[in-house]
Amino acid sequence: DLIIDRGDIPIVTMSHATLLARRSHRLAIQEAVNQGVIIMAAAGSHIYGFKKVFTYPAKYPETIAVTASTVDKIPWELGHGGKEIDLCAPGYQILVPFPYKKTKRFLFFFKRRKEYHAFRWSEGSSFSTPLTACAAALWMLHHGRDTLNEHFQGQQLTETFRQLVTSTAQPFSQAADSN
Repeated sequence: DLIIDRGDIPIVTMSHATLLARRSHRLAIQEAVNQGVIIMAAAGSHIYGFKKVFTYPAKYPETIAVTASTVDKIPWELGHGGKEIDLCAPGYQILVPFPYKKTKRFLFFFKRRKEYHAFRWSEGSSFSTPLTACAAALWMLHHGRDTLNEHFQGQQLTETFRQLVTSTAQPFSQAADSN
């Protein structure tokens, strides 16, 4: 409701997952998308038994489902793949800030204003999803959000962006062959 009420949030990323569909969750996503909000959801890396499973909210057709790859455009081994995925972006070996603790090992840390700050490598579709959201933000910035909203009503905006990125993305088979 907050997203709809404010009216100034054009893109939302979701990096949480559940195996169960929730009606209230889906209705909120549908309402936001119908108002012209692009919602991107991390596909996750969930394993049930010995099988990778695709989770909600990425499983909802109204979201753009994003999974992780390496910077070399190779699928991340723990990421979900398959026809349900709309797009993938780098999500492996991402340098992220991390709370500093003297007992932990970090790639590097530094002291600034009497506080220590640390960074470490991390991975997952929770990192590839915001990168994809940045592409949507640049698309909106380039064309103007108001102009896009005039041309594409509600869910058409999400579908147009989905078609744009999936039609211009390089499939894994071509990416792997070109390295």
